[in-house]
Amino acid sequence: MKTTKLITVVLLLVTIATYGQHAKGKTASKKKTTTKKTAAKSETSKAEPEKTAVVSSKPEIDKLAEKYKDTPTVSFSTSHGELTGNVAIEKNPEGKPQSVSISCDESTNKKAIVEFIVQMIKQKQQQGYKSFDKEPYDEAKITSLLDLEEVNVTLKKDNMYFLVKAKGDYGYRYKATTHFWFSIETGDNQRKVSKTAAKKLDF
Repeated sequence: MKTTKLITVVLLLVTIATYGQHAKGKTASKKKTTTKKTAAKSETSKAEPEKTAVVSSKPEIDKLAEKYKDTPTVSFSTSHGELTGNVAIEKNPEGKPQSVSISCDESTNKKAIVEFIVQMIKQKQQQGYKSFDKEPYDEAKITSLLDLEEVNVTLKKDNMYFLVKAKGDYGYRYKATTHFWFSIETGDNQRKVSKTAAKKLDF
């Protein structure tokens, strides 16, 4: 009887030990699987490129037209005094802005005009516009052009252009110039090519 009980106890202990080892093996296996899954997920996450949001940029001519759409006249200061110009926004047949200009039909402040033109040319060059010729347009150069004939400068950047014009009213020969006019214009050459067919004249 004692022997039977002893055998039963031994068998029970063996069973418990075997079950413990089996359960321990399962836990270790689960941990390994979880670790592998986490590592695989991390590698997949690293391999996937980050998605960047695409921001649509408004064309330069549209930004400029938006800025001046409610401004019929604009005043600007120079070290030689203040100037005032009229703003004009020209649209193509599709109703999209194709150019924005500021002009002054009559001014007696020659030095202010020269300084303003030089400042505008420098500003556009900083924005990436380039001139056809390599000569610098400083105050001496603009003054010389304004005295002899007229200022007519064009800068370009891709499909955009910047145009400067200025001239004096010389009047009679040997008479001192007292009145000047000037204009600056930024435009988009692509906007000037309309997709709408031009109307033909029936004559």
